Amino acid sequence: MKKLLFSCLAAGFLLSALAFTSHQTTSSEDSPVFKIMEVSFLYPLLKDTYENNPGADQTYLETGLRANYAMAKPYASLGLVERAFGEKVFLSGPHNGDMNWGSQNDFGHYNPVFLNSVHRAVERIANNDLYSKVATLVYDEHLSDMMEVYGVAYNYLEDNPELKEEMINVYLQSLNGPGPITNEAYNQLGSNFSNENPELDIFDAYTAPYFWIRRAIDGTDDEFMKMFTLVYDEFK
Repeated sequence: MKKLLFSCLAAGFLLSALAFTSHQTTSSEDSPVFKIMEVSFLYPLLKDTYENNPGADQTYLETGLRANYAMAKPYASLGLVERAFGEKVFLSGPHNGDMNWGSQNDFGHYNPVFLNSVHRAVERIANNDLYSKVATLVYDEHLSDMMEVYGVAYNYLEDNPELKEEMINVYLQSLNGPGPITNEAYNQLGSNFSNENPELDIFDAYTAPYFWIRRAIDGTDDEFMKMFTLVYDEFK
C-alpha cells in the first residue's frame, strides 16, 4: 500500500514539476526545492541501483552519509548541489568538485549559508502538501533509522561535555599529526557510543559521534541540529 501511495504521489510530483518547469520560470529560490524533490522522487530507484552496484564511493554499506551520497550522486553530486543552491557546500577542506573520502589531515568545513538555504528549502517542502507527502514517505522508508542515530549521538555528546571536549582535542591532534586519523584514541568514542546503544545500527552508531565532533569544530552543529529537528518534526 505504501509503495502504491508513493507511486501515485511521485507521479503527481513529477507532473507538477514538469508543468512548472515547462514555463521556464524556475527561480534561484525554486531550484533547491526541486533538487531535493528530484532526489526524493527518485530515491527508491537510486537505492536499488546502488544496492546492485555496491562499493560506489568506497563503501559497501547501505546506510550512513557516505552511502546515501553514493546513492544520490547521479542527481546530487557535490557539483550539482552547488549549482542548484548557488552556494559552496564547504568553505574549506579536501572536497573540491567531488567528495574526497581519503583525506587524513583535513575535513570538509560546511558553509553555514548553504545550510541555511537547505533549511529554507525544507521549510518550503514541508508547506507544500504534495512534496511533504513524498518527502515523508522517503524519510519513513529509508532515512528515519539513520536520522535517529544521529539525534541520539548529538544528545550523547551534549550530555557528556568533558568527553566531547576531549574528543575534539584528540581529533585536532590527529589531524595535525603524522599518522592517520583512525588511531586508537580516535576510535574510542565511536566504540563506546556503539557499545552503549546496541539497539542502533552499528555502523551509524560508530560514525555519528565523529560527524558531530567535526561539526563542533567547524561551528555548524547548531545549524545541522536545527535542520535535523525540522526534518524530524515535519516528516516523521
